[in-house]
Amino acid sequence: MQRPLFYLMLPVYVRGGEGMNQGEILNALLERPSPLSSEQREAVLSDSRYLRVVAGAGTGKTETLTRRIAYLLLCKEEQPRSIVAFTFTERAAQSMKSRIYERVRQLGGDQACAKLGEMYVGTIHGYCLRVLEDFFGYGGYDVLDEHKEMAFLLLRGWGLGLGRRGESYAGNCETFLRSVNVIYDNLLNRKELKRKAPDFTRRLEQYEAFLDQHRLLTYSQMVAFAARRLESKSATVTGVRHLLVDEYQDINRAQERLVCLIGRDASVFAVGDPRQSIYQWRGSDMKCFHDFLKEFPGCRTITLRENRRSGKKIVEAENMFARTFKRRRFSPLDPAMKEHGTVIIAESETPESEAEWVAEQIRRLVC
Repeated sequence: MQRPLFYLMLPVYVRGGEGMNQGEILNALLERPSPLSSEQREAVLSDSRYLRVVAGAGTGKTETLTRRIAYLLLCKEEQPRSIVAFTFTERAAQSMKSRIYERVRQLGGDQACAKLGEMYVGTIHGYCLRVLEDFFGYGGYDVLDEHKEMAFLLLRGWGLGLGRRGESYAGNCETFLRSVNVIYDNLLNRKELKRKAPDFTRRLEQYEAFLDQHRLLTYSQMVAFAARRLESKSATVTGVRHLLVDEYQDINRAQERLVCLIGRDASVFAVGDPRQSIYQWRGSDMKCFHDFLKEFPGCRTITLRENRRSGKKIVEAENMFARTFKRRRFSPLDPAMKEHGTVIIAESETPESEAEWVAEQIRRLVC
């Protein structure tokens, strides 16, 4: 049984849509509160089962995702429980939930919002935790964030043989955790791992036993465990008809596998921009964005080009920098703002002095 995700009460700025026909709802969805660009409209209205949206900085990817979901609910009359939307952070999820609720209430009225709590909008980790709790016996487990996990390992690492003489114990623990996360994030084959690194595999199995003994899960475990278990029991997600994924350039291989498993029976709408991939150090794999075309044959790609956030000079600088990429070529962005904006180069001796300078510029411009 799917559990409600959110219940929100927001002010209504436009009269509810109980009296609006489908044509009026669709027109309002595309035009208000601001008109969508031609590429955004194309993405929102697309009938393609698999769609990859390349959304450059400032091109309105969140608004495109939000209106796509509202379109599915109001115009395609999809049930909220059939829609799953993955965001990169909980903060982004809260923002998207608020936008969806506001748009649906404005255009469809209170009745259209009655079952929105059945729709999942949140992080991949949060979704995986629910799958593990609801279908695979992990109810009552606590989740360790990266700081708590490090603290847990510092207590247990001696028993794993990480406290070797003449070496930094904390450093060994950090190295061990990084290695463990690589295993989970890439779904590496355990038999092959055991053959090539038997000592490490033994420590990994001991560590997993410690965690399970204390009914604990880590962030990397949640995704890897959910993906592995859904391989053989994918029927648990057959009720999902539409999957939407934000920041697709920052997912890892385990998350990609989860998306593919859900995509067996659902449409997949992925939004991202390889030019903004900055989380490789945390295990993300930018290649997943390009491999989307291979994982989902027949996929269509739409590129959002109209930058509505930055002045012309800033967009020109961005395009110039993007042209220096040797392996990938991207369509240049088109500035929508009339203002030219300003581009400067500032040098700082330390990260702290750079942060202070940036804060001072913001304070000066705002005040």
